[in-house]
Amino acid sequence: MPKKNATKTEKPILQYIREHIENGELPENFSLPQDDHSEMNFAPGARDGIYIFHVPKNEVEEDDKKRIEEALCAASDGQYEKAESIFKELSEKTPAVFLMSDTQQYIADHIDKLSDENLFQFACWLIETSADKECVKFGPCNIEYTLCICNRAASEFLYD
Repeated sequence: MPKKNATKTEKPILQYIREHIENGELPENFSLPQDDHSEMNFAPGARDGIYIFHVPKNEVEEDDKKRIEEALCAASDGQYEKAESIFKELSEKTPAVFLMSDTQQYIADHIDKLSDENLFQFACWLIETSADKECVKFGPCNIEYTLCICNRAASEFLYD
């Protein structure tokens, strides 16, 4: 059962996880800290599952699509903190799982104008450094897409 007293941390999530590994495994009662503003506590992964399977997905608003563009252009320019801040702001209003398709679509439509290497590095950077659960989700989303669409930067990063 997850710990009930865990509260949000400002540590990167990956660091928080690493600090709780015991003998190569996470304890059975391990749980990520709960967000301070959560009205309900969910089992790990349950909130995203509810969003994916039980909440109708609305179209992402045009203003939010422009913010996704701004975030990805900032990441492409190596401005990772700015990009993370924008994704954090977006995901406070709309769960990250609902923004992923539009994020990947923007990359696909503009890959000739974006730095595939910087996008891949940004995705890794989010996973390694973000303390925001929703922002961390953009990391694997972008890595997956980078591996499929922009595999030059990914293969250089992984195999050099």
